[in-house]
Amino acid sequence: MWAWIRDLTVRRLMRPDAVSVNADMPIAEFHAKFPLGSKTQVVGVDEAGRYVGLLVVADAHATDIDTTKGLRGILRYPRVVLHP
Repeated sequence: MWAWIRDLTVRRLMRPDAVSVNADMPIAEFHAKFPLGSKTQVVGVDEAGRYVGLLVVADAHATDIDTTKGLRGILRYPRVVLHP
């Protein structure tokens, strides 16, 4: 009944078009690189390339966000990761 689940691999589940950015990138630079409609989500990483959270492009373009915290202030799912 659930035999299909054994065939799942990370490679098959991952999106091939995933994009990552340094979570310390200024919001203005993020706006220029990812205008509304260009992507829905972008992976936020630290200086070493490690996952720190998921960025929703629409959140970054919202007019009511606190820009003093930069992209790190709007990260989603910072503690949700897959471990091998």
